[in-house]
Amino acid sequence: MPYKEDLFRMLDGKTPVSDVAFYVFEPPPGFTDNGVAMFGSSYGGFGPGPDGKDAWGVPLKIDYFGIGFMPEPGQIILPDITKWRDVIKAPYRYDFDFAAAAEKDMANFKYNPDTQVVSMFGGGGGFFLNLVSFMGFEGAMLAMYDEPEAVHE
Repeated sequence: MPYKEDLFRMLDGKTPVSDVAFYVFEPPPGFTDNGVAMFGSSYGGFGPGPDGKDAWGVPLKIDYFGIGFMPEPGQIILPDITKWRDVIKAPYRYDFDFAAAAEKDMANFKYNPDTQVVSMFGGGGGFFLNLVSFMGFEGAMLAMYDEPEAVHE
C-alpha cells in the first residue's frame, strides 16, 4: 500500500499497514490512564522567574489558565544575530541541586509504582526554538539564511 493511502488510513482512525510516522500530544499533567504518570519539574530555567523572564532573559507570557507560557509576542531581545555575544548570556546552572529538585518534585506526586512509570515533562524545544525566542520566527528564519555562521555559533 502506498504511504499516502496508509497515512489517510491512519487519519481515518484505522491502524496503518506500514510504519507511518505520526505524533500525538503527551497526556496532560497528572494523566494516569495509560500507565504513565506525568509531572512538571522544579528545575529552573524553563519557566518564568520572578521578573517574568526565563533563564536566558526572554520575556514570557503566561497563558489564560496560568499553566503554560511562551515568549512574549513582539518582544525581540536579539534583533541582530551577529551581536548575539553582546546580548545572549547563557544561564549559570552548574550549582543547581538536582537531587533536591527531584525530591521536591516527587514529594506530593501520587502514582502507583506497581502499575505506572513516571515521566517528567518540561519546556524545551532545542536550538531552533531558543533562536525563535530571541528573535521571533521571521527573524530566526532570516538569520539562518543571511548569517548561517552566526546562527551556528
